[in-house]
Amino acid sequence: MFNGVIPANISSGCSNLELLDLSYNELVGSIPKETSFLFKLTFVSFSNNNLVGGISPSLGNISSIEVFSVTSNVLLGGSIPGTLGQWKALKEFYSHDCNLHGTIPQEFSRLTRLSILELGRNKIHGVIPTNISGCSNLQSLDLSNNKLVGSIPKEISYLSKLVNLVLEDNNLNGGIPPFMVNIKSMETLIISRNPLCGSIPDNIGHWKNLRHFICTNCNLSGTIPHSLFNLSLLINLTLDDNQLKGSLPPVMMLPNLVFLQLSVNKLTGYLPPSISNCSRLNYLELAVNKFSGKLTINFAKLRDITFITLGQNNFGSSEVDEMKFFDSLENCTQLKLLDLRGCNFQGVLPVSIGNLSNQLQSLYLNGNQLHGKLPESIGSLSGLELLSLGSNQFTGNIPSTIGNLRRLMALYLYRNHLSGHIPDAIGNITMLLRLSLFSNTLVGVIPSSLENCKNLTALYLNDNKLNGIIPTKLLQLSSLSISMNLSQNNLFGSLPTEVGDLKMLNSMDLSENNLSGSLPSSLGGCASLLVLSLRSNSFQGVIPSSLSSLKGLMNLDISHNKLLGQIPTFLQYFKLEYLDMSYNDFEGEVPMLGVFSNASAFSILGNSRLCGGIIELGLPRCKETHKNRHTHNILNVYQEDETAMQNQETHAQIRDKWLASILKIGVSCSMDSPQDRMDMKNVVDGLKHILDNVKNI
Repeated sequence: MFNGVIPANISSGCSNLELLDLSYNELVGSIPKETSFLFKLTFVSFSNNNLVGGISPSLGNISSIEVFSVTSNVLLGGSIPGTLGQWKALKEFYSHDCNLHGTIPQEFSRLTRLSILELGRNKIHGVIPTNISGCSNLQSLDLSNNKLVGSIPKEISYLSKLVNLVLEDNNLNGGIPPFMVNIKSMETLIISRNPLCGSIPDNIGHWKNLRHFICTNCNLSGTIPHSLFNLSLLINLTLDDNQLKGSLPPVMMLPNLVFLQLSVNKLTGYLPPSISNCSRLNYLELAVNKFSGKLTINFAKLRDITFITLGQNNFGSSEVDEMKFFDSLENCTQLKLLDLRGCNFQGVLPVSIGNLSNQLQSLYLNGNQLHGKLPESIGSLSGLELLSLGSNQFTGNIPSTIGNLRRLMALYLYRNHLSGHIPDAIGNITMLLRLSLFSNTLVGVIPSSLENCKNLTALYLNDNKLNGIIPTKLLQLSSLSISMNLSQNNLFGSLPTEVGDLKMLNSMDLSENNLSGSLPSSLGGCASLLVLSLRSNSFQGVIPSSLSSLKGLMNLDISHNKLLGQIPTFLQYFKLEYLDMSYNDFEGEVPMLGVFSNASAFSILGNSRLCGGIIELGLPRCKETHKNRHTHNILNVYQEDETAMQNQETHAQIRDKWLASILKIGVSCSMDSPQDRMDMKNVVDGLKHILDNVKNI
C-alpha cells in the first residue's frame, strides 16, 4: 500500500502508459496536472485514497480515456469539469462519494459511448440535464444522494439501453413519468426518499425485465398496479412509507421475489394466500397498513423467509383457530424476526410457538388481546434476543423455562394479568439488558438472582404487588443506567446505603411504597440521576447535604413523606424543571432562585411552617432571627485591610453609595403591600450589579 503524494513527474518516461491504477492506497494531495500529458491512457483509477483538489480540467486533454474512477476520495471536492466532455472514448465514469459540487456538465451529452455514469453521494445540485439523452449507450445511471431538484426529464426515456437508474436521496418531484415505461431494458429503478408525489404508472407492468423497484418514502398515492405482481423476474418490490391504498391482487406470480416491503401505507383487504407461492421470499414486510381478515398464508412454503413484519394491522378474527398459522411457521428454519404487534389477535398463544426456528432473534406479539397462560414451550426459543409480549391479557405465572433463554437481552411482559412470583430462573439470563414486568399482579419479593444480570441497564417492576425489602445486591448492579422503577408496590424497610453504587443511573422511581427511615447520604453518589421520585413513602429526617452532588437533576419528587428541616439552598442552583416537596414538614425560608422562581415549576403545599419565597406563594414573611443571621458577602467586601485604609476617604464614599442602594432595595422588599414590593428578578439583578461593582473597588 502506497502513501504520500502522486509524483508530478509521473508523465516523464511513461509516454506510452495506457493503464494507471493507483486505487486502494493512502495517497494524499491532488491529482497532478502532469497526468494530462499521458495521452495514451485508456484506464485511470485513483479510487479509495485521500486525494484533494478536485478533478483537473486539463485531464480533458486525454481523449483516449475509456474508464475513469475517483470513487471514495471523500475530500476531493470541486466540480466536474466540462472539459471531460472531450473524452469521446469514455465508457465508464465513477466519482461516487467525492464531495463534488456544482451541476452535471451539459458537455456530458457528447459522451455517446458512455455506458456507466456514477455520481452518487456528492453535493451535486441543479436539475438532471435534458440533453442526458445524448449518452445514447448509457446502461447505468447513478445520481443518488445529491441535491438534485426538478422532475425526472422525459428525455431519459430516450435512453433505450438503460438498465439501472438510481436517483434516491435527492429532492426530485413530479412523480414517476409514465413515458419511462418505454425503456424496455429497465431492470432496476431506485428513487427512494424524493418528494415525488403522484401515482405509480399503470403501464409499469410493461417492464418485463424489471428486477428491482424501490420507491421508499416518495409520498406516492393511488393504488399499486396489479400488473407489478405478474413480473416473473422481480426480485425486490419495496414501496414502504408512502400513501398507497387499495388491496393486493388475489393471485401473485412472483417466483423470484425476495423482498416484498409495503409497510407504512394505507393498504386494505386481506393478505392473499398466494403470497406463499413466492417461494424465494426472504423479507415480508407489510406492517402499519389497514389489512384485515384471518391470516391464511401457508408460511410452510416460504422456507427461506427471514423477516416477517405484519404488525399494526387487523388480523383478529375471534375464531378459535386464528393463531393456527403459527403451526405453518415451524418449517421457516431461517426466520430471525417475527413482528405481529398490534394486530388485534384475540386467541391463545399456541404451544407450537416453541417449535419456531432456533434462529429466531426477535419476537413481537405486544399490543394484542392474547389471553391464557404463557406456554412453557416458549423457553425452547434458544436463539431469542428480544421477546415482547406486553399489553395483552395473559394470566398465570411467568414460566420458569424463560430462564432457558440465555441469549435474551430484552424481556417485555408489561401490562398483562400475570400473577405469582418473579421466577428465580430469570437470573439465568445473564445477557439481559432490559427487563419490563410493570403493570401486572406479581407478588413476593424481588428475586436476589437478579444480581446475576450484570448487564442490566433498565428495570421496570412498578405497578405490581411486590413486597419485602429492596435487595442490596440489586443496588450493586452498576450496569443500571437507564431506569430503575420499583414504584407502586408494597416494598418496605429503609433505602439501603448501597444505592450510592448506582453511579450511572439516569432515572430512579421508588414512589408509592412503604419505605421508611432516613435518606442515606450515599444517595448523593448517584451523580448521573436526571429523575428521582421518592413520593408517597414514609421517609423521615432531613435532606442530606450530600444530595448537592446531584447537579444534573431535572425532576425531583419527594412529596408525601415525613421529611423535615429547612429546604436546602443548593436545590435552587440545580437545573430542575420540576420539584415537588409537598406534604412533608419542612420549615423556614423558601429559596427564590432557580426552580423556586417559577411557581408553576414547584410545589410546597402541606408544609405549614414555611415562609418567604416568591410573592406568588402567598407565604408569610420570615421573622428576623439576628442570632442566626449571617452577613451577606455583599457587605463583607467592606472589611478593609491595611491597603484599603490608605484610600479610606475614597472607599468610604463608594461604600456609602452602594450601601444606600442596598438599603433602598431592602425597603422596597419590606413594603406591606405585595404590589408595592420590588419584583424578585429585579432584586436579584440589582444586588448582583452592586456586588460586581464593589468587588472591583
